[in-house]
This record gives sequence, structure tokens and C-alpha cells, in this order.
Amino acid sequence: MNQSWKSFFCLSALFLAQFSITKAVELKTGPTATLSKEGVVVTWTTDGISGTRLHYGRQPALLNFKEDGGLGITHEVTLEDLEPGPTYHFSLGTAKRWLTSGTLTLSPSGEVVITTEKGDSKTNTSTANPTPAKPKELEKAESQPLPKLTPARPAPIKPPANAPPPQKVPPTSKTWGYIPSLQDHFDRHGRDFQSTSPEDYAAKAWLFLQYAKRNNLPMKWDSADRTLRVWEPRSRAFAAYNANGTTKTFFRPNSDTYWSRQPGRPIKPDELPF
Repeated sequence: MNQSWKSFFCLSALFLAQFSITKAVELKTGPTATLSKEGVVVTWTTDGISGTRLHYGRQPALLNFKEDGGLGITHEVTLEDLEPGPTYHFSLGTAKRWLTSGTLTLSPSGEVVITTEKGDSKTNTSTANPTPAKPKELEKAESQPLPKLTPARPAPIKPPANAPPPQKVPPTSKTWGYIPSLQDHFDRHGRDFQSTSPEDYAAKAWLFLQYAKRNNLPMKWDSADRTLRVWEPRSRAFAAYNANGTTKTFFRPNSDTYWSRQPGRPIKPDELPF
């Protein structure tokens, strides 16, 4: 084979490999969740090669934690800090495309329940220890028709005692500082937080500030331009706010030193000017 044909086949192979990575992928199986010594392992597969990313948090509008994996068809991330009891909300997919979302709960007994929502259907996957084979006598008894019973009215589901009350987000005109800039910020940074619209993006920026005040996140106050800057180290979320509490911007910087380079003096939530 001459050199020109070799070059042609190499370029063709490179093109096909690149196409398989960049084409839009779809969820094929999963997600499923299992409990390991390191934490809760969430796995899923796609119909093509893609990246691996999962965002999660206590509130559906604030998925402020993130886990990443490598490229592949089979995807796996480990969530190391889940507490038994609370319900965690998640979205998973790649850095640019979200494939599904749902909830995940770790029971005190070590059972993991993951619920994914696809359209109007829901799939629950329990990952407790495998169920042992049933004796034939039990299988025979279970095969008999059950007597008709009047179903009892289910008890109302109550939220955990320590669950924070749902927060009502003010209108976008009250939370975003300069409305003409909102569309541009959403176009550039909305995907960082799985935002579905400029209004949803603005609401999540406001919720991030409330979360920061409750959890004493790192804050800097810059008196030169009267800007509050907030940082969440684990999820790498950054936001800047005006002196009246309205949002300037909200995104995830790529630089590891971004926060350390921000101007301003460190302050506590009780020192905020608003």
C-alpha cells in the first residue's frame, strides 16, 4: 500500500473516532446505584462514547456538588458524602448534555433507592443485598391468588424534621442586577447549573446566595466597586452580587486559583451590607 493510501485510511479513522466522541449521545441503560466502602456508586451507559458528569444536591434548584469521570460508554461516579435519610436530587450526563435527572436516598439500613424520571414514567432501583432464592414451598404459596382486601388509605408523607423549608424565589426583576445582561450570562453559564431558561438561571443564582449565607461559605466584600463575591470550593461555583443583593454573575471558573485572585476582604454572612 503506497503512502497516499495509508494517509487516507489514517485520516478516515481519525475522523470516525472524532465523530463517535462529538456526536450527541443518548442514555442507554441506568442509572443504577450500589453501596460500596467508598460511598454510593452510580453507573449508567450511553449509546456512544461521551464524558461522565453528575451534579447533585439537597434541593432540585441547587445541585451544588459535582462528580466527574472519564470518556467511555460505561460511566461511573462515586458519591462519598451522602448522609442516610435525606433525599438528594441529581442530574447526569456529560459536561454539555444532560441525559436524565431524579432523586437518590440512602437508608440507615444501607439500602440505596434511586428514582429516575423519563417523561411521565418513573423507575425505582433498589440496591440492597441480592435476594436469596426462595424455597419451592414459598413460591407455591405466593402463586396462590390473594384474598381481596380493602386498601388502607396511605399515611401522608412528611418531610424529615431537619429538612429546610422550601424557599420562594422572588421575581427575576428583583434578583438579577442588570436585566439586559441576563440572556448573555445564561447563554455562557446556564449549562454549568443545568438551567432551563434565563429565569431559572437567575433563580439558582439567588438560591446560591441563600445557601452561602446558611452554610457560611467563603465570601469577599470589595468596597472599591461594592461587590460581594461568593465561592463554594467543593462544587467550584462562583457568584458575584451587588450591594443590594442582586446578582452580577454566576458560573464555574476553570482556573484552580480563580478564587484566590479575587479582590476584597473576607467577611462573614452577618457582616453583609444587605
